[in-house]
Amino acid sequence: MYLEYFLVIASLSLRLTEGSALHGHCLSNEDCGTIDTYCKNEVCVCKESFAVWYDSCVQLARPRIPCMKRHDCQNVLGVKSMCTKNSLCACKPFHHLHHGQCVKNRDLHDICEHDHQCYCGADCEDKIACIGRNCSCRPGHKPYRSRRCIYDPANPPPSSSNNTYHLKSMIFSLLASIVILKIL
Repeated sequence: MYLEYFLVIASLSLRLTEGSALHGHCLSNEDCGTIDTYCKNEVCVCKESFAVWYDSCVQLARPRIPCMKRHDCQNVLGVKSMCTKNSLCACKPFHHLHHGQCVKNRDLHDICEHDHQCYCGADCEDKIACIGRNCSCRPGHKPYRSRRCIYDPANPPPSSSNNTYHLKSMIFSLLASIVILKIL
């Protein structure tokens, strides 16, 4: 009975992650399906500033923080941190650093309240945002393999001289915050 449930869940998770798993075969970086990996010598490996933690890559503290127990890390990075096998502080799996604290990742299309919650990889932070309480690709970017945002040449972002988009985005965020505060 439990084996059947495990097989169903394992099958669903394999469908959600497109591309090769950590330590899987690859020919290019795009072949690696695990967030914060790249293709090195035809194998998907964790990027620099990340460490292997079972089947994922965890973000290491910057600068490096040595540790003996998780409490050493939690005193600095918050309760969503841990001590790795190499005695370095890192965020727990599916968490990332934001202003020195570990924050739970919100994937593309997840519900969110702030931009910093949305995460599709360290190299993707400027391409994803919380738009209308939904993690979405920023203007000028499009979804790629259901989890990442990439540049969309057919829909370039507003020029830096045109600040209308940024102003509207700030006003929307401010109004959303006021509504949330009134609800609470």
